[in-house]
Amino acid sequence: MAKLKLDQIIQIKQEIYDWKFGGGLTRELLAAKQTLASRYTVINANPIYKGAEGEKARLKEYSRVFGRIVGIQSVLDDKRVRVKNSLKSAVDEVLGAELPKPSSTQQQLFDSAALEMKIATRTATSASQLFKTIDNLLEVVGDNVHLCRQVDIDAILDGYSRVNDSKLANNDKSTNLANLNRVLSRLEEGRYTPEQHEAKVLLDNAVFFDQPLYVKGLHESAISEQTQLAGANLRSGGANAKLALEKPKVYGMFLDALQQDMFAGYVAGRKNGRISDVEVARSSELQQYEDVIMVSDGRKSIDFDTSEVTEA
Repeated sequence: MAKLKLDQIIQIKQEIYDWKFGGGLTRELLAAKQTLASRYTVINANPIYKGAEGEKARLKEYSRVFGRIVGIQSVLDDKRVRVKNSLKSAVDEVLGAELPKPSSTQQQLFDSAALEMKIATRTATSASQLFKTIDNLLEVVGDNVHLCRQVDIDAILDGYSRVNDSKLANNDKSTNLANLNRVLSRLEEGRYTPEQHEAKVLLDNAVFFDQPLYVKGLHESAISEQTQLAGANLRSGGANAKLALEKPKVYGMFLDALQQDMFAGYVAGRKNGRISDVEVARSSELQQYEDVIMVSDGRKSIDFDTSEVTEA
């Protein structure tokens, strides 16, 4: 799979942030809860949906409504993994990009101002005199990254140390230090293009893409409420919510299976004890259904490439 570019990574980061912290997932869960409650009211009031038929109908509604959320979660999780696999190369590409060189006139102006500053670092009699030549040089540099990287920082530090040790009465060391920090900050900022700064920030915050795409507690509780309302799982606590949010592809498989009448009936039957362990053990088809349930709640795992199910 092709590596992502930096602008694509920035866009995906914003998508994930909006979904996780910007209210996207929260709004979807609240809307789903209201939708499910409304549809269950209709199902419960219909005499056709009594007993097992009602349970199957509620499970299918749960699958349709919640499946959309899990689908979005799954797409974002795939993007998150792609970012993790692309971030380093995308940042390296941007940081290693060749910078536009200054014109010959710009270079000549820089060389002249740099020489003036270098002389001042050795001859200036006051800090104000030194920083005036430094500021003149920075004005020539402007926003040209190539020129900024040519500035002799060691010479600046040597000149600062010399004038800062002056015994003159007007030598304000706190002002000197503030000016030095201002200059060094400006040089550090100017050594990279805006895009390179973005790349550095992304790399420094790469842990963002290692974190799950939900707010623990808040979103888990919202999903658990829906799960209990629907009766959709044998284990209706936070374990299911956690798995649905952290492994949406796995949980999506379970939701897709609920659209099948036979599987929805099996889930309802297992939940209410109408289908026993003995019956499951005797039927290879029921064992496959049971595997889907156990994968959905984390007791087993599945290899999507081979469809092999193993103990978690």
